[in-house]
Amino acid sequence: MILYHGTSARALPSILRQGIRPRKAGRKGNWPGIISSYGNVYLSQTFALWYCLQFDEGALIKIDASGLDFSCWHPDEDFIFKIAKRSGDKITNKEAKQIASNRPDLAMLSLDHHGTIAYKGCIPKEAIIDHVLTPDPTKIIMGGYDPVVGLGAHKFLGDRYRRAHEELFEEKEHGNKIAS
Repeated sequence: MILYHGTSARALPSILRQGIRPRKAGRKGNWPGIISSYGNVYLSQTFALWYCLQFDEGALIKIDASGLDFSCWHPDEDFIFKIAKRSGDKITNKEAKQIASNRPDLAMLSLDHHGTIAYKGCIPKEAIIDHVLTPDPTKIIMGGYDPVVGLGAHKFLGDRYRRAHEELFEEKEHGNKIAS
């Protein structure tokens, strides 16, 4: 199973040496307004490129998730929050985090319906297959890739977004200057 992680290019040297380490307790997340728990690394089939584009220089990391410990998978808190909201339940961000951490059985549902999943712990460097620096965000947005992370975007545009991830690695393989 191939998954992606979007991050800052600044973090890449450390990631290539140590793997992808989760945010520690007490440190603010990178994404204001987006729920995330410390101790988790977030992976995606669909939206990793969006996360890269939040930085001046982003890095898209390709991961072979087949060898990772399945017991560490959890649903993304955003998935829990959005499913509850869709069904009319009112839950807080804190409750969504608590449900996600206690319901690993919903992990694959999160991946299938939201395109994202949380991994409790470090993604070892051995699981990293490749990486690519992302091009200027304007080029990607003008190319039609400006997703809203969510259930509908995953359902209706997920194939297009997944293809954008693959195209960046293909461009790198063919020596295109926008990727390195």
